[in-house]
Amino acid sequence: MHEPNGVEFATTHLATGLRVHYAERGDREGGAIIFLHAYVDSWFSYSRVLPLLSPSYHAFAPDQRGHGDSDKPRHPRLFAGAHVPVGRSEQRR
Repeated sequence: MHEPNGVEFATTHLATGLRVHYAERGDREGGAIIFLHAYVDSWFSYSRVLPLLSPSYHAFAPDQRGHGDSDKPRHPRLFAGAHVPVGRSEQRR
């Protein structure tokens, strides 16, 4: 889904099978900037920052596991940062 402020939304699947939602903006060939929100928050923490960035960067703001529109792990140990394998991207919404 494309928003008027240039922010787009998509999902990807981790190797654990969980679906992760994220917002992105900018040049896909540009330098990457990843915004990680705090506990009990979502990508929306950066909703006012993303449109202000230079379009030459490729910015990402994911909903971390169990937050926002991302899937919640069945096992609490999967919330820990030790297990973060990334899988394939899914088509954009």
